[in-house]
Amino acid sequence: MIRLAALEAAPRGAARSAKPAVGPIDWTIEKGERHLILGANGAGKTTLLRVLAGLVPARAGAVTWEWLGAGRPAAMDGVTLWPHVASLFETPDPQFLGETVANDIAFGLEGLGLSAAELRARVDESIESFGLGAFAAREPRSLSAGEKARALLAAALAARPSCLLLDQTLAHLDPGSRRALEALLARAAEAGSFALVRAHQEAEAPFEGERLHVLEAGALSDGRVMDGGAVRAAKRLPLPLALRVSAALEARGRWGGALAADSAGLLAALAALGAPAAGSWAPASARSSRGARGGSPREAAFALQSIRWGPGNAAPIFDGLELQGVRGEIVALVGRSGSGKSSLLRLLGGLDAPREGVAWRAEPRGGRALAAALALEYPERQLIGRTVLEDVAMALWVDGVPRPERE
Repeated sequence: MIRLAALEAAPRGAARSAKPAVGPIDWTIEKGERHLILGANGAGKTTLLRVLAGLVPARAGAVTWEWLGAGRPAAMDGVTLWPHVASLFETPDPQFLGETVANDIAFGLEGLGLSAAELRARVDESIESFGLGAFAAREPRSLSAGEKARALLAAALAARPSCLLLDQTLAHLDPGSRRALEALLARAAEAGSFALVRAHQEAEAPFEGERLHVLEAGALSDGRVMDGGAVRAAKRLPLPLALRVSAALEARGRWGGALAADSAGLLAALAALGAPAAGSWAPASARSSRGARGGSPREAAFALQSIRWGPGNAAPIFDGLELQGVRGEIVALVGRSGSGKSSLLRLLGGLDAPREGVAWRAEPRGGRALAAALALEYPERQLIGRTVLEDVAMALWVDGVPRPERE
């Protein structure tokens, strides 16, 4: 059990005079419970989870970890919470400590006093549970986003923690893969083996039996008891779609009782209201707008023609791929983790060259040298300047833009 009593905390390095990022918060987390924390970017989710992990001290109030004794102070100098608490954060690469996936899983077990046979058995069990057999000898940082997430979870759960904290750990996965992994963790936690606390800044729906919390202005509230007015007024909060739909229906006098926090509750209530089946209707505006765009042809912006490409000597990810786009067009590229979305964008951006075929980009306008601008997944790897201003101006400086215009 972890207990927070009137807790207030701020990120490490924050001035003592600065207002706490979270708190005051009273909260108890029991083994076998599952908690989902939703909050906008900057709401304090990471700070709160780092307090639970013993990585950030309390400014005020108290934190108690049951297995350390009721009187344990919140300052954790010299005390490790591993393996009682396992924490996984958003950027995967800095969290890998082994040269291979198998070594990384074993690393966290080596200080637990396990026999060699038990350690090997746990590593093998974790590799099998997360479908990592084909990657056991691979360097973890060479894996795809989904494979990295599974490797980190395998290493964390091999230690059999009492509490697993996920700070947007699966944010880099496609929604289908993420929900499948989260469902697996939810079932394991529900069996009573550990408490699960996960934080999101997206409109994530809770699983059945999962407790929904909303973090806003430092306060942690129960999302399931929010009234319709509060939901409708919370424009910046990433509340589940079911919650927003039921609040909108309440405003029109078509909903009674507690709002729905998940799709199952929403669909059951809609069925009771006699709503039409999914797919049986569409707004008139949506029906009439299809194919409405016309006008003169627009200028081509890029084209991938007969593309064949794969990393190194591996089998090709693309074979005969075709894609075109025109200026003014917005293209959404959707696919499972590992399906090649990043590889396709790297081809379009000119970072990689196809084995066969042509990757063409229109010449830029205005005399600039940059034909394509590419933003990738991990921002910290792409920040070059010493200040924000310097970083924003960097590409202009490389292009030879005079200093007054850069500024």
